Amino acid sequence: MIKKYTLLVLVLAALALLSGCDKKVSAVQEKTEEKTEENVEQNVEQNVDSNLYAAYQIIDDEKLYGYIDTTGAYVVEPSYAYASDYSEGYAITYDGVMYRMIDKNGKIIFENAGVIESVENGAAIFTDSNTYKKGLVGTNGTIIAEPIYQIIENFNSDGTALVSSTMGIFERLDKTGKILQTYALDSKFTSIYETLDGYAAYTHADTFKMGIVSIVDARIVLEPDFNEIINLGDGYFAAKDPTNESFDTMMTPSAIYNSLGKQLSDYQYYDVSPFHEGLASATDDRYTFFIGTDGQKVNTLPSVEGRGSLIKIGTLIKADIDGDLSYLNAEGKTIWKADTTVTLSDHVKVFENRYKPLRLVNIKYPSVTGLKDKAIEATINEKLKVDFTKIRSEEDLLNLSVEDNFSASLIKNLLIIEKNGYDYYSGAAHGMPIRDYYYININTGVSYAFKDLFKQDSDYLNTLSDMIRQQMQKITDGGESMFFPDSFTGLTEFSYFMLNKDSITLYFYPYDIAPYAAGFPEFNIPFADITEFIDKNGDFFKSFNP
Repeated sequence: MIKKYTLLVLVLAALALLSGCDKKVSAVQEKTEEKTEENVEQNVEQNVDSNLYAAYQIIDDEKLYGYIDTTGAYVVEPSYAYASDYSEGYAITYDGVMYRMIDKNGKIIFENAGVIESVENGAAIFTDSNTYKKGLVGTNGTIIAEPIYQIIENFNSDGTALVSSTMGIFERLDKTGKILQTYALDSKFTSIYETLDGYAAYTHADTFKMGIVSIVDARIVLEPDFNEIINLGDGYFAAKDPTNESFDTMMTPSAIYNSLGKQLSDYQYYDVSPFHEGLASATDDRYTFFIGTDGQKVNTLPSVEGRGSLIKIGTLIKADIDGDLSYLNAEGKTIWKADTTVTLSDHVKVFENRYKPLRLVNIKYPSVTGLKDKAIEATINEKLKVDFTKIRSEEDLLNLSVEDNFSASLIKNLLIIEKNGYDYYSGAAHGMPIRDYYYININTGVSYAFKDLFKQDSDYLNTLSDMIRQQMQKITDGGESMFFPDSFTGLTEFSYFMLNKDSITLYFYPYDIAPYAAGFPEFNIPFADITEFIDKNGDFFKSFNP
């Protein structure tokens, strides 16, 4: 089953993109719409294997999706904020505002402000963006079931779908929307959190443990003995080892069970994905690989080093590993891989490297190329590697999930690297986000600190601290303050800051001066307001204001 996997990716993409890409992406899409349709039509006519595969490029710091063919060549140029895989000849695209179902000619079949899931058996689930309730739409764009349901499944091969608008009560619909049957589950099954292919995952009211029940006959498939069960579709389930009392399910392996409650494998798999055409993917401590409906690893298909998911689509294998997308053929040869290179100027580029000592530790760190002085280039790259990885090698990573990434920019001669990440300690209520900046002169290799921007012996720390206090007071007077009382005691020469050409932004980590929910509190101060304190003849300031 592909729909749940696609839904997860679509939702994550929507949350990440709604905050800023709407207008930009829409503009790009308008410019490429005519070319997109023309390219798709040509591909369908010329390419015997007309499967299209979602792929992306980084364009002006935005990840934009298009479609490639089996050679890895773009057939639909990247223009979408997100694009799903094709299923039954239809794909779901997102432009930052609307989701759209399109066919292989790029024709829009149906559009919706809320999520549209992948087409399955001639229909797709869609969500009302106001009520968050779900309905069903056919591939002709006709709504089969209005979005009035709390729980909904897509149509099975028999042309019926299970829906529920009242917890514990399910109805079976045909493709005309007619109710064929009604099923009522016992009240002990009212804590249902997921359904797929006629099986519901539910939570025991007292123990909060999870189990699986068949909706049609109320048969308990798996007793509520597990901290987590993932419905894989096709009547298969990944259940976390019940002997592991930790509720941190990322660090607990799963076993595969079938709809008869039979255990098909040992508790040995992590990150198990839904079944699609008889194949699911899973990971171990080092690799991502396929498993079959017997619950065992499929040794005739490729394994990929790293943590993520694999799905076989047409003649290719889509590999989403450690946040990077690629496509492989059946022999494991890479047909296409996302280009993560960041181009900063005609000559200067930044490449992505990876440090991954453990399954849940994924650190991407930058290296710069194209500098005139190769010795300085080597010095900068070694420093960046140490800054991103050395602190991690010294920590106890066994009970820690780490996701570190970066972005890069260049202002004149000043290279700015932002490290962003998320640490989660096993058993914690939530993780801790990370945001650090590195400022490096590409001509000299010198790294700069906060204090290097200001004149020595000037009173910049007290002045900036007073400015922050004034901004905090203004926010407090406006009734929106979340600051801890008396938490801000003043800046130091090592305070966190972001640099723009015309201003500096001081920021604080969660819990420093405000609760976790406040994120990273920021205070922007224009250089014009502190010009007397800035060392305009200093190397730091001159690196981006030569």
